[in-house]
Amino acid sequence: MLRNWNVVALAIVIMMILSACNSGDNEEGTAPEENQNEEMPQVNLDVNDYPEVVATVNGDDIARDEFVPYLENQANMLVAFYGYDLESEEGKETLQELEQAVLDVLVQDRLIMQKVEESDYEVTEEELDQRYEMVLVQYGSGSEKELEEELEEYGFTLEDLRMDLEFQMKRDQYMNDHITFEEVTEDEVVTLYESRAEANEEIGELEEERETLEAELVNQRRLEATQQHYEELKEDSEIDIHL
Repeated sequence: MLRNWNVVALAIVIMMILSACNSGDNEEGTAPEENQNEEMPQVNLDVNDYPEVVATVNGDDIARDEFVPYLENQANMLVAFYGYDLESEEGKETLQELEQAVLDVLVQDRLIMQKVEESDYEVTEEELDQRYEMVLVQYGSGSEKELEEELEEYGFTLEDLRMDLEFQMKRDQYMNDHITFEEVTEDEVVTLYESRAEANEEIGELEEERETLEAELVNQRRLEATQQHYEELKEDSEIDIHL
């Protein structure tokens, strides 16, 4: 198993690499070339503004080396997509809210990580190979050598990637076993459709929109069930926040 902070750090690196590959595709409808070549703004936070340990979950420390890169990644998105000025008063308040949100996510991830490590979930080599091949396909060129070189720039290896994928698959098994919710009913779909139809005259017929509406209701229900599970884990855990 990767060290805890490496799991999150590697997840961020993979997301960055795959996003860069996808944004480089010259498909119809993409932004003009000059916009594609613009660099995203980079938020560089002073690590000394944060304690070496930002939280402790059941005796397991969450280090600022894990917290700050994740926070910077999310702050970059705020600046790039929403135009926030983090030096303004509003921006500083937003950054504080973001700090709390990021910390909440890391605490939740650590709780799930601990449960997965206590479990006896298994992933076969065949299943892991299939997930690994999916990552190579998402990477674009499908070149294992190029992916390896890019990972090395961030201090990771292909073996780290496989270990992280294995953990993600075990996490998926845990979540499937513990996150349960009632099925979406026909009445709920119809009610949502009618409310959307009142607000949007251009909406299609119910049968045309059914799949999208059902998926939305399922995702909402899953999110609520997941949050409830997190809260239950927190109640049974010892969590100290050091920010």
